[in-house]
Amino acid sequence: TGVQLEVGPATPFEHRSYGQELALCQRYYQVLGNESADVIGTTHKWNSSNTFAFCDLPVQMRTVPSLHTNISTSSSALRISSSGYNATGNNLTLDGDSTVRKLRLNSTMTNSNFPNGSSGWLRINQPNIYVNLDAEV
Repeated sequence: TGVQLEVGPATPFEHRSYGQELALCQRYYQVLGNESADVIGTTHKWNSSNTFAFCDLPVQMRTVPSLHTNISTSSSALRISSSGYNATGNNLTLDGDSTVRKLRLNSTMTNSNFPNGSSGWLRINQPNIYVNLDAEV
């Protein structure tokens, strides 16, 4: 906009690079995925009812974020793949061990063929699905 308002004596106009401005914005909001086949994170099947996805964030958020999705609109919005095994579903929650830099997401999508301890990835499985983070004030 080219406008800078200040209280008191004027100072030189503050110029930030695109990267600086983006990083400042990402402290409040980040898109983990919003297109089919976007990978959300790596996974680990903990036990027969829990598979965790781990995601490192590119920028430290202001506070531990809230998870916002529209995955409930489809029963197969997400896919977990591991060693040739696949499971689809729409269950994803932000785990209590998440921090401002790292997320642990929990999914109860199960596939009895997945061996416990197997690793893989979690991705968006259909178009028009999004998984976003919000750390607004």
